[in-house]
Amino acid sequence: MNKSITFLFFVGLLFSTCWLACNKIDDLNQATIEQANAEFAIPLFNSSISFQNIIDNFDENTFLTVDPDGLMRLNYKGDVLKVGSEDLFDALVTLVPPQQILDTNFVTEYDIPGSIDIDFLDFKNGTMYLAFQNNHTQAVDVDVYIDEVEKDGQILYRQLSIDASDGTEAVQAFDIIDLEGWRWNSLNDQFTVRYEAIKADGQRDTLSEVYVTLANLEYSYAEGYLGNDIYPIGRDTIEIDFFDNWTRGDVYFEDPKIQLTAFNSFGFPLDGQFEEILIRTVEDELIPLESEFVTNGVYIDYPRLNEVGEVVETYFSFDKENSNIREVLGAGPVAIDYRLDGEPNPNFDETIRGFMLDTSEIRVQLEVELPIYGSASGFAVRDTFEVDFGTYDQVEQAEFKLISDNNMPLSVDVQLYFTNEQGQVIDSLLSTTERVVDAAPVNENGMVTNANTTTLFIPITAERLDKILATKKIILQTAFSTTNDGNTSVRVLADHDVNVRMGVKFGLE
Repeated sequence: MNKSITFLFFVGLLFSTCWLACNKIDDLNQATIEQANAEFAIPLFNSSISFQNIIDNFDENTFLTVDPDGLMRLNYKGDVLKVGSEDLFDALVTLVPPQQILDTNFVTEYDIPGSIDIDFLDFKNGTMYLAFQNNHTQAVDVDVYIDEVEKDGQILYRQLSIDASDGTEAVQAFDIIDLEGWRWNSLNDQFTVRYEAIKADGQRDTLSEVYVTLANLEYSYAEGYLGNDIYPIGRDTIEIDFFDNWTRGDVYFEDPKIQLTAFNSFGFPLDGQFEEILIRTVEDELIPLESEFVTNGVYIDYPRLNEVGEVVETYFSFDKENSNIREVLGAGPVAIDYRLDGEPNPNFDETIRGFMLDTSEIRVQLEVELPIYGSASGFAVRDTFEVDFGTYDQVEQAEFKLISDNNMPLSVDVQLYFTNEQGQVIDSLLSTTERVVDAAPVNENGMVTNANTTTLFIPITAERLDKILATKKIILQTAFSTTNDGNTSVRVLADHDVNVRMGVKFGLE
């Protein structure tokens, strides 16, 4: 049995632990004589446990928080979904094929796809290749200017000399420019390539061919309107073990939440667009979470231009006021499946000039929060334990006594079935399912007002003992209800506990 399931299960677990402890008695040294006819009484178990005691049993994606007033909340976290700047930068062209410069003042277009409108880019890496052919029979000095590329306030300027042609074959020359640290002012998404070719006699002329190529472009910073093209953030499933052993009954949480937490270092607003949020139930149904924020998206805030390098956090909760979460999480959820996309600049406002660094990213995580404040009615679980009672040939009869002092607003109904090796039921502990722990009373706010004590006697005849001693497995069926049989919402606090004492009185042959 998964001990981290929830507070509902641990009460049943405690009772079963008491019972199993009884079955492992292998000596009578602690027995006290009740009567002269060899009747003995043994204290078997005395334990007090609070819900806080089981915190360490949770896995890495499940944890418990305690409010200042003691109210506990179960939290189930999903994976962190992430989109990095490389995903958005890849949308920019990384290679401009060779462009032939047909004039001494030539504009070459830089194709930026989609709705992106870049004001300027800072190159982290990249190469510009210039190729020239001189068919003049004089050497030529060439000055090249790239007006939109600048560093420290100076535009990109290159100078080179090309040898004279022999009159039959043009002379080629090349220049390779490392673009790291340069800025491209791309207001018109273009490069203006200007060159002056001065022949040896001082005359200005043109070259037969001039080409420019950009390759291996990487960016450290971009600024402008970065479009509203949708980017996939990811898909995830949040596992919920609350209903792992569920067989029947209802549980309702007063104020459950599904919380979205986003960390955004992109300098533009973003909508988290849910393709769907589906709740998978114990009965293998898929129920959609319904909310205007599933339909229209969740706004994710962003750092402004004066906050470059900072991370802005956004918190949003689907709750009972803006969704049908209370109904769907009362249907026995075992998992929540969702897919999330990101839509930049959802309002299409091109006056918002945003930015991104090569380290920018958006990280999103969903978390299910179940406050231990609600109601349960006949919430039943079932589990099986292997046992070995050994031999107690001298025992003729026995009577178990169970006393519980319960500070929790939960009642526990239990039945134990004893089975043989083949799994066939050979007896039951009780004639019918009985309430072994009574729920503590609560006030109008669902707060416990005082403890409730329950005493239960369980007689076992010699004939039944013979059957029970052959048992190899115990099937534990436990049903839980909140105070007033599930008609009242209650709060379970961290210091609420239950004390259970069990003893056995038996007679020997």
